[in-house]
Amino acid sequence: MKAIKQFIKACLFLSLLVLSLHELDQLFILGPFTSEERISGDNRASFQSLDPNSLDVVYVGASNVYAFWQAPLAWDRYGLASHTYTNSSMPAAALRYAIQYCRKTQPNALYVVNLNNFKIEGDEWISHAHWTTDTFPRSLERLELIDVLCKQNDFDFDERLELYFPLLRFHSTWSEMKRDDFVKIRPDVAGGATNAGLYHTEDVTKLFKQQEKLLLDIRSNGAVESKVGHNSLDDLIKYCKENSVSILFVDQPQAITDRDHLTQLEVVRQIVLDSGLDYIDLSDPNSINLIKTEDFKDNLHTNIHGSIKYTDYLAQYIMDTYDIPDRRNDDRYERLFDESLRYKQLLQTHIVREYEFDVPEYRSDLRVSGIEANNLHMCTYLKWEPIETADEYLVYRQEDSNIYNPYEVDDIDKYGWKCIARLSSGATSFVDTDVRDNLPLHDLLEQGGANDGATDIVTTKFNYCVIPIINDGNDVIFGSNNPDIAQVEVSVLDDGGDI
Repeated sequence: MKAIKQFIKACLFLSLLVLSLHELDQLFILGPFTSEERISGDNRASFQSLDPNSLDVVYVGASNVYAFWQAPLAWDRYGLASHTYTNSSMPAAALRYAIQYCRKTQPNALYVVNLNNFKIEGDEWISHAHWTTDTFPRSLERLELIDVLCKQNDFDFDERLELYFPLLRFHSTWSEMKRDDFVKIRPDVAGGATNAGLYHTEDVTKLFKQQEKLLLDIRSNGAVESKVGHNSLDDLIKYCKENSVSILFVDQPQAITDRDHLTQLEVVRQIVLDSGLDYIDLSDPNSINLIKTEDFKDNLHTNIHGSIKYTDYLAQYIMDTYDIPDRRNDDRYERLFDESLRYKQLLQTHIVREYEFDVPEYRSDLRVSGIEANNLHMCTYLKWEPIETADEYLVYRQEDSNIYNPYEVDDIDKYGWKCIARLSSGATSFVDTDVRDNLPLHDLLEQGGANDGATDIVTTKFNYCVIPIINDGNDVIFGSNNPDIAQVEVSVLDDGGDI
């Protein structure tokens, strides 16, 4: 009897030890480290909170997934229940195990995979493996995935061990941690991306031209498989066929200028076509109205403007092709209403036009440039060069604050872009008096710090832009989704006087 009690105590102790190590793993992984760990941790936590059999679509893959696909917007427009399962630089080998794990709770969903995930195998960095496996739920799939990654990339014993137990990698960072690292903010935004990279814009026109030339040369000489085989793709195709997985391979619009990578992608594309599994070619940005000068963060990722267009196009295609009903009238999906609204509110601080969610077409050449903004007595005086073809102008303002918290609705309402005027075609200037009339002094003083008795100057900043529109019969054509921004500073004295 005594031996049984000792055995039970030993089992309880080991269980508590394993649980403690797991919690310490998560604490250190999502502590003072890069945004990649944060993104994957937030994504996994959001997915884990979903009800079983509640998704129509799961989009699986690397950073190109959360850059291109915004699940809350697919819900908002089409009633499509979807989510991402993603982390930065997810290796191709992880796709099969991620899908296998997700199907435990979402067995009937359509799984979407980007072809570009299947890069040359065997050259993954250990950090990429960590980004994938550290936040992967403790499961048989995780153990199998770690084993495959170690074999593919020739990781040594110490590297294998730290993938099984991430605490071995992060244990020395205790001294770097801050109080905020113990409080995990997991935004409930239905799998929508919130990383800062979404709001950057790069002109990728030359890169797509380079890719086009390389492709012509590769195709004229015949694509030859480079360096290694496609074990991960073959394994995924086999798994999907044997388990009747509904899967859609997508050729996303990305400008790849590495010859080996592009050659590899040509071979991957042919393997998928030969497999008979579903495939759609969206590699040409023009096919979905993506503007190379405005809708990309870099050559491999769209910015938020591009992702809105991509999500809109692919969501409609999926709804039509797979005969998925609009779920917005189903009470079981009430959570998605709340989370998609929260996501749109969050984006309001970065997207000038609230109507961008509803108007997929806008003209990049219809743009007000050289906007000037000056402040005098807490009024902003705007001036710009007129556009001959414009019928009206919309003036937008945003308060620029370093204390903005995107997860607080009050902050979103305050710091989001707001349309403050609609002007006729002949307008070339506007005076914003709302800054003086509606901005309480205490808001400025809160940003400047406590009043210590001295007379201090307290400053806040405001961003402005002007959007031209053309009324074309029943249609309204909006100006560029990447307008010029003018910024002004508004300063007051903490004794109540303005400057």
